[in-house]
Amino acid sequence: MDRKTELLLKCFQKYQDNPGDHEAFLNWLACLFLIYPELNKMPLSWQGLKKICKKLKVKIIEEVGFSSFKGLCVSSNINISLGQKNNILAEGDKAKLISDSLWKSLSKSVKESGYAIVLEKGLPRLYKVFTLAHEVGHMLLDHHLFSDSSFYNIKEFQADFFAYVVTDIFPEYLDCQGKSVFSRLKELWLQNFYLPIKKL
Repeated sequence: MDRKTELLLKCFQKYQDNPGDHEAFLNWLACLFLIYPELNKMPLSWQGLKKICKKLKVKIIEEVGFSSFKGLCVSSNINISLGQKNNILAEGDKAKLISDSLWKSLSKSVKESGYAIVLEKGLPRLYKVFTLAHEVGHMLLDHHLFSDSSFYNIKEFQADFFAYVVTDIFPEYLDCQGKSVFSRLKELWLQNFYLPIKKL
């Protein structure tokens, strides 16, 4: 096993053992840029994110009336019971009854690649890009492995930070102080995690 593969496995194992550990998260996030070199083309646009999804065979579905979620990364492990036709998607404390056609489309995509991403149709452009990046973050960070509800806020923060890192778009709920914290954390991540790993 080469040094790079050994490092990736070690970082993933540390993150998987304790997904709430910030250092483990920041290390694993940097490793994702080695695994998926397309991420290095920051800031990513809608088209750049779509290319990553296409490469991973993940379908992006835009649906009218999906606003209780704005976006959702659907995986076979958490949100969708394949083989059971109950037409309910759930995340955290939210649940949504969906149409038969959306259910069929999601089921097909999840069977093919393990994932599908659903976005509210008609989101403003910047928010649409951020939301797609957030959902891609859930997928690449393997958040489906952490189904314990106590990790919900941690997973949402991590997906938001991932989206900010790759798009340079802040989550819409952040005030000036929150934006400052995200900016400083990104600088810390770039200097102490991303650049050292990129040199491998």
